[in-house]
Amino acid sequence: MGHKPCRSCGEGGYAERQNQFNFQLLSFSHVKLNPNSCLSATPVRVLGILTMFTRKTVYDVNRMSGQKKAREVCNPGRHLRTIHGALRRSLAPLVSALAYSAGCRKGDSPRRRLLRHLGDVHFYLIDLKSAYRAVQLAPMARILARISPSCLLPSADQSGQYNLPYLTEQESERWLLQYAFDDKFGGLMVGAPASPDLFNLYAGEMIDAPLSKLAARYGLRYSRYLDDLLFSAPADNPIGQKKRRAIRRILTEVGFAVSDHKSRLWDIRKGPIVVNGVGLDVSGRFFVPGAFMRRLNGIAHLVRRRMLPISNLGGLLGAVKNILSTQHLNRSQGKVLAAAAST
Repeated sequence: MGHKPCRSCGEGGYAERQNQFNFQLLSFSHVKLNPNSCLSATPVRVLGILTMFTRKTVYDVNRMSGQKKAREVCNPGRHLRTIHGALRRSLAPLVSALAYSAGCRKGDSPRRRLLRHLGDVHFYLIDLKSAYRAVQLAPMARILARISPSCLLPSADQSGQYNLPYLTEQESERWLLQYAFDDKFGGLMVGAPASPDLFNLYAGEMIDAPLSKLAARYGLRYSRYLDDLLFSAPADNPIGQKKRRAIRRILTEVGFAVSDHKSRLWDIRKGPIVVNGVGLDVSGRFFVPGAFMRRLNGIAHLVRRRMLPISNLGGLLGAVKNILSTQHLNRSQGKVLAAAAST
C-alpha cells in the first residue's frame, strides 16, 4: 500500500504514523508531537521500524605518521542525519560562543588554537581517553534541557501555543538515549553528526569551566581542541607536578580518564613541539613536521604513477596550506608542495 513520505525529510510515512502513539508513550507522552516532523518518527532501537544507524569498523590514518587505528563507529542513516542536522543548526550559536573550545566550529583549526599560546615556554598537553564514551547521561540531559533546542520542542497546539516551551531533564534523557547515546559502549555515539557539538557543550560546562578557573589561579593559558587539552605558561612559571595533579584531579572528578601515553610536557626552549599535527618553535614560527612532508611526497608519487586516486591528496594539501599560511616555504617544502599540487 502506498504512503506519503514525511514532509520534513521525505522518509517514513504510514508505518511511522501507525506507531506514533507508541512513540509518545516512550518519550513525550504528555505533549502533542508534530506528526509531520521527522523528530516524531519511531526509531528502530525502540520499536524496530527505522534503521537509525549501522555499526562499522573504520581505520583512521594519522596524517603525520601514517599509522592506522581501528575503531568501531556508528554510521548514521538518513533519518538520524536529518535529526542531528536540525539539532546542529539549533546548537551552532551556543557552540560558537564557547570561550575555550577550538575544535569542530567554523574557522577552527589546530593552528588557530596554538595562536592563543604564542609567547609561552612551558606546555602541557593532555589527551582524554575515549572522551565520547565518558560523557554521562544525567549531566548531558541537564545541559540539553537547559538549552531546550527549538527543533526538539513539541509542536504547537491549535491555538498556536506550545504545550511546554522547554524540555524536562527526563525528556532530554529519553531523547539522548534514542538518538545520541551509544547503547553498546555508553556515552555519545562516535560518528553521529551532532556528537562533536554535544560534546563541546558538555565539556564546556564539565571541563572548561573548572579548568579555566584553575588555570587563572596558576597563571596558565588554557584551550581545548575537542578531547585535547593544552596548558601553557611563561618561562618563570613551570607547570610542575602539583599543578598537573590538580588538573588531573578535576578531570577524574567529572568522569574522564587521561591517556598517559599521548600526554606531553614540553619546554619549547629545548626543541620545537608538535600539537595536533602543527609544529611550533621558540620563535613563534609554525611549521609542518618532516614526517608529514615525507608522507605527502610519497602519496604524490603514487598518485602520479596512478597507484592511488588523486582524492588522497586533497586533505593533505589543505592541511599543509593551512599551517604554512603565514610562513615562507623553505626549498624542500616548496618542491614537495609544488610537485603535489601539480599532480
